[in-house]
Amino acid sequence: MISTPNDLNEYENYEETILKEDLEKLNQIDQYAIKVIDLEKDTTRQIELLKLWTQRDLHFSISSTFAWKIICKASGQKLGIPEPVSGDTEIDITEDSMVWGEILMYESWNLISALPKVGKSALVIGIAGAVLNNKKEFLGLPLQHKFDNLIIVGNDQSNKQWGKLFLRESLCTKNGNRIKIDPRIALWAQGSGIQLNEEGIQRIVEECKKRPNSLLLIDTLRSVTSQMGLDENKTEISAPIRRIQDATADLGVTGVILHHTTKSVYGGNAVIASSGSAAIPAAFDQTILMNWLKPVSDQSTQTDKRIAISCMGRGISSTLVAELTDNKWVSHGDGEEAIRAEKISELEDNLQGRQGDVYDRLIQAWETNTKMSTVDIANALNLTANKALRTLKALERKGLVMQDGVAPRTNEKGRPIALFRPTKGDTFNGCFNDFNDFNTNKTPKNIKTPAFSPPLREQVPINLPVQRLVDNGDWQNNWIISDNSDLSNIQIARVGSPHICIDNCKWLIDLRPCKNN
Repeated sequence: MISTPNDLNEYENYEETILKEDLEKLNQIDQYAIKVIDLEKDTTRQIELLKLWTQRDLHFSISSTFAWKIICKASGQKLGIPEPVSGDTEIDITEDSMVWGEILMYESWNLISALPKVGKSALVIGIAGAVLNNKKEFLGLPLQHKFDNLIIVGNDQSNKQWGKLFLRESLCTKNGNRIKIDPRIALWAQGSGIQLNEEGIQRIVEECKKRPNSLLLIDTLRSVTSQMGLDENKTEISAPIRRIQDATADLGVTGVILHHTTKSVYGGNAVIASSGSAAIPAAFDQTILMNWLKPVSDQSTQTDKRIAISCMGRGISSTLVAELTDNKWVSHGDGEEAIRAEKISELEDNLQGRQGDVYDRLIQAWETNTKMSTVDIANALNLTANKALRTLKALERKGLVMQDGVAPRTNEKGRPIALFRPTKGDTFNGCFNDFNDFNTNKTPKNIKTPAFSPPLREQVPINLPVQRLVDNGDWQNNWIISDNSDLSNIQIARVGSPHICIDNCKWLIDLRPCKNN
């Protein structure tokens, strides 16, 4: 069949007609969406009403995501777009106020994410207990701007579970097996059925008005949106968050929403760790991540209960390590140091072969504040200088070793020799984790070279026969220890000629036990 110019024109006219009809249908959807938001305030019902009308009157289906976009567009048209800020307007750039350290922001919205049972609710109630009991700090961080009331939308826990948290933080009075919570607290617990729909938000706002300057805790985002038909993995999940924020914007509320993280968050940050759509953390001023400092790699019981608490957002980034014991929270200090300590410990655990031997020798030398050069390592472990250097550089790249100063060459011309030492701490006593003083779950490790294991002073007694490293690289016999009072400056004496002494000797560098005692 041969097409003619008239056929092509008719086809183009037909396409244009269909396109105009489709555009008209979209305009009708936009107009109907405006009517929907006038009559119905609940977001979920707005979406369903728009979908039903489109199916019934226009004879085609739209998705919930598309319906939500149309509702948002209609809301914008309804509200109108204000004039932009210009040179006539002053902008307040006052620093953000904080409730707790640099972690929890005051009169802002905070997202706390963690795996289940890490302690999200317990942490917030701990902060609330410290504030409402007029304490000056919590876990070593100052309590600055304080709230006066606590409102909990706590669908994730029963009254009894919340009551146990209140009891631990002295936010109730106890009478036998029953308690009465502090009158400054309002609680909706599991079974209340409250959701972040129009009815729920209205009820929350009423409570915020009755209790000015409140901390509003929502536990959890999933439980207060579970009946609204929203997909957590789509941007529509941010709608109830934005609506509660808008509804309480003029009420001086400090908002905290608890949320779950993805299964593996070790080493991540508070933004990327949040489960679901990226629109969730984007809706908050501050995002806080709680994670086990040393999570188990399999399904075994989590025995190390230390928690790393870190934050990202419009405030200053901060990190803390804490632990929830049976009756109180305990601080383990700065989080950056603890995380670094655990990273070093993990790297140490995985060292093998030559790297392990070199690292062990550096650790033992550093017990007496002695640094080692490539030549020292090569002589001590019977390696070539190139192998010793490559091993030191590999340890340096892992962050276990650092170059610290240089030493002049003995009886040789040329560049000074680089000196190396471990990166962790200044003193050690044989346990690789001992520099991490706040770690009560230390795992003692055996030095990989047991012949030179500490305690060092007992290994270097007076009159111990030793060999001395001479300039040509040979080990010389017929020397004994004559003074071990300073292990970084050992004195040796010639056997049979005690008046011939050599000072400034270093154990395992230019001295070693005599092989023929």
